[in-house]
This record gives sequence, C-alpha cells and structure tokens, in this order.
Amino acid sequence: MNIPVVTGRNFSNNVATDLQNEVLVNETLVRGAGWTDPIGHSVRIKDGSDTLSRTVVGVVKDYHFRSLHEPIMPLVLTMKIPDDGDIWVKFDQSRQKEALTALSRAYKAAAPGSVFQYNFLDESNAHEYLAEQRWQSVINFAAVLAAIICCSGLFGLAHLSAKRRIKEIAIRKVLGASVGQLTSMITTNFVKLVIVALLIALPLCNYVAMHWLSGFAYHIESQWAILLLASVTAISISAITVGLQALTAALLNPVNSLRQG
Repeated sequence: MNIPVVTGRNFSNNVATDLQNEVLVNETLVRGAGWTDPIGHSVRIKDGSDTLSRTVVGVVKDYHFRSLHEPIMPLVLTMKIPDDGDIWVKFDQSRQKEALTALSRAYKAAAPGSVFQYNFLDESNAHEYLAEQRWQSVINFAAVLAAIICCSGLFGLAHLSAKRRIKEIAIRKVLGASVGQLTSMITTNFVKLVIVALLIALPLCNYVAMHWLSGFAYHIESQWAILLLASVTAISISAITVGLQALTAALLNPVNSLRQG
C-alpha cells in the first residue's frame, strides 16, 4: 500500500515473531500515548474475546483509513494470515484487462468451484462521497438556473425602467448628455441593488458553507477571495445585462422618443 514507515521497521516474513507478537502503530497513537521512543512499547489489543499484549516494532505515517468526515484515529496494525479469502493486488492501470484476465485464470485454477469477484479500491473510496458528488451536481445546476433567472429578471426590469424613462432620457440627451452618461445613469441604479443583495447574501452563504464544511474533519477555511470573486462576477453580469438594455434606450432618436405618447 506504500504506507511509509517513519520509525522502526516494517513487518517481515523472515521474522517469525511478527505474526504473533509484533505490531505497527500510527503517529496519532504515538502522540496520544505521549511516547518519545515508541519502539519496544507494549500495547493491548482485542482479538475477539481475548485481550492480547503486543510489542511495537514500527510507526507508520498517518493516513486516512476512514471517511474524511472523521479525524485520523489511533491505529494498530497486526500481521495475520487472512481467513476471508480476499487479496489485494496492485497492477498497471494501462494493462487492467490483461491483469483481470490473469487473476481470473489463477483464481479458477486455485478454486475451480468458486466465483471470481473483484472491486477496485479507488471506486470503493469514491463511494464514500456519493452524497457530496450528487450535491455538487445539484448545486451546479441550481447556480446556472439561478443565474439565468436573475439575468432574465434584470433584463426585464431594465427594459421596463428604460421604457418608463424614455422621455427623460430623450430630454437629457437633447440637453447634452452623452450615450455613456445615460447608460451609466440607468445601470448604476440596478448595480446598487445588486450590491445591497450581495451584502445580505454573502454572510449567509459563508455561514452555510462553513456549516457544511464542518462535517469534514479536514477542510478549507473561509476564503473571502472566493466570495469577492463571486461578487465581482455577479456585479459584472448584472452591469452587462442592464447596460445592454440601457444602451439601446440611450441610442434612440430623442425626437422619436419625445413624440411617443
């Protein structure tokens, strides 16, 4: 499994006592026990109804052997002859088909009456996080849908606002206002509303995100740079959506606009 041994030695088939008397422990157990030199210390482990004393011969680097929702717990590794019929095999992924064929042939030769079954460790690990993967799909879809709905609503409001102020825009244009000034005037009002909405939404979003992340023992902290990027994106999309409509209204011939009843 390529789990590094940081202190002491690994198990060995050449050491007869490893099967009965020796164990490996992880760094978390060493810290919890307060050992400065863990090699040679004894630990007591449960084996069914029996309590056995074993000697530590090595310390392995901490690794995740449970879900990332949980912190790394103290771990004791023992060497034993498996009795469940399962084996773990590492092979070159580019030759997966050949490896499975060879394993199936060897398995059937060793146990002709048994069914050859297998699964992949990376797929088993990924299965632990199916809920997060589903939520990612839901959130991505909801975010795109929300953006489309918001842009459609802003476009409609900007169109309605421009229609209601069509004569005001025409008069300002006759009095010397430029197209850019007129576009900015209409767009700024909507951008202010978006900024107010962001001030309300960002703290709430940050709270919900951190509450969800707290379910993981190991997670990122709140990053305001991400929230800032989201805010800039929302303001930019709003400004473009409203600005296009405002630009259309500002480009109209003021004479025609003033004639409209």
